[in-house]
Amino acid sequence: MIGVHGVRRAACVLFAAGLCLGGALAAADGPAVTVKELDGKLRVEIGGQLFTEYILKGFAKPILYPVLGPGGVSMTRDYPMSKVAGEASDHVHQKSMWFTHGDVNGVDFWAEGKDKGTIVNEKVLEVTQGGAAAAVATANKWVKPDGAVVCTDTTRLAFTTVPGGRAIDFEITLHASNGDVVLGDTKEGTMGIRTHSNLCLKNNPGVTTANGRAVNSEGVRGADVWGKRARWVDYWGEIDGKTVGIAIFDNPRNPRHPTWWHARDYGLIAVNPFGIHDFEKKPARTGDLKIPAGESRTFSYRFVFHEGDTDAARIGALYDAYASAGAEAPEGWKLVYSQMFDTEDALKDFEFTDASKWTFASRDGNGCLETLGTGKYQPKVRSPGIIALLSKCMFEDFVLEADLLQTGREYGHRDMCIFFGFTDPSKFYYAHMATQTDANAHNIFIVDEKPRTKISTKTTEGVTWGSQVWHRVRLERTCAGGAIKVFFDDMTAPIMLASDTTFGAGCVGFGSFDDAGQVDNIKIWAPKVIEKPSSFFEKK
Repeated sequence: MIGVHGVRRAACVLFAAGLCLGGALAAADGPAVTVKELDGKLRVEIGGQLFTEYILKGFAKPILYPVLGPGGVSMTRDYPMSKVAGEASDHVHQKSMWFTHGDVNGVDFWAEGKDKGTIVNEKVLEVTQGGAAAAVATANKWVKPDGAVVCTDTTRLAFTTVPGGRAIDFEITLHASNGDVVLGDTKEGTMGIRTHSNLCLKNNPGVTTANGRAVNSEGVRGADVWGKRARWVDYWGEIDGKTVGIAIFDNPRNPRHPTWWHARDYGLIAVNPFGIHDFEKKPARTGDLKIPAGESRTFSYRFVFHEGDTDAARIGALYDAYASAGAEAPEGWKLVYSQMFDTEDALKDFEFTDASKWTFASRDGNGCLETLGTGKYQPKVRSPGIIALLSKCMFEDFVLEADLLQTGREYGHRDMCIFFGFTDPSKFYYAHMATQTDANAHNIFIVDEKPRTKISTKTTEGVTWGSQVWHRVRLERTCAGGAIKVFFDDMTAPIMLASDTTFGAGCVGFGSFDDAGQVDNIKIWAPKVIEKPSSFFEKK
């Protein structure tokens, strides 16, 4: 039986299905979104008009078809569900909008055929509706050609309107319910949509209407978005006299965020965090991701079907609102500090070891905090010399998230740092994220009136900064017991662990040992804030 419940409305609209529509995107006073259970599918309507149908039966996998954008414009290809004159008939498995992968324990679920895997819907778990948003949850099993089950999933979809368009949030949790699951390194995957022919970047055989353009969050345009890492990708063009587009957002808490994109000029846009061998020409199996037996991994994406081009739809701002919503913090904690660097005045929140080496810079048309590298400051003991300290307050227990971009040269100690527990220029902790780990790099350190000392109990071999790639970083600190956790891109598995109770409340900050980099989209959650302005360094 499907349960129908009311929808709670707030800055973040939460559904019983567990999905969150982030920030100001949720249209609390928009037209009613309803879901009707039909034979083998769920029909989603906005204001009584069709938005999409979630088709659970009849194909090799569940799909969303059709998908109608602003003004009822069809946003995806009709083939092979129906034949429309002037459409390409290639890649029969690319059915409108779907999630699957080309190598799951060696089984191909991406393509279709007798020797391929299938995703079989078992049941609809829940439908939530009753206002300007609706959500559904389903349970599915991934089945080999011989009938054996490889794994299972719980898929949650949420539907709402957004300024200038409408959105679908797609969240899938893969369960290693039948033994270990390995998502293999192949470009053939994973979260995909096949666009309307007009949104293609080139004309396919028999098609003459393509007028699409594409751009990603890093400013890469056209067909060059293929294989690049980015936080979002947007395709747009003219359909039926209207300029419309499809933007896809990679959730910053996804494994391997920012993801790679299997985004083609013929109209396929696919999010793929696994195909590193194909995208970056690295050794085969580099991109394999293992889910140990009994464990799960969740992947979340937002599709925005919008009016206008990327700039008119304010895709960058919509992504920032999405990315900053839904971060996990202990119950009762609240968001106590948020900084998007919209204006240069944001620098007034900080003090700097050398203010001349810090500046307000542009990030994709928006602002960010940038350090140019080593300045005149010389610490009393061996420790980082490039620090921007949030100087207005101190924190005991907290969760901090921020976007970091490393702009220096590649070498073993290429780094960026997060500082915390800072009570004196010779008394603080810092998390040092570097390309390679050793006793002096890529670890959690304490500075206590003597040269920095490693306190990590666990660390990875290093991080891959890349070139002009933003990374989401999360640091969790609990004073009682001294627990410290650091996450990098993947918000499910920490890259560093430590436990130390030497310092309690202190300031937090950002910087590097001696490199250049940028900081943006800072969020801090805590049970309380200690108002205690500091004056350790220089102000702008």
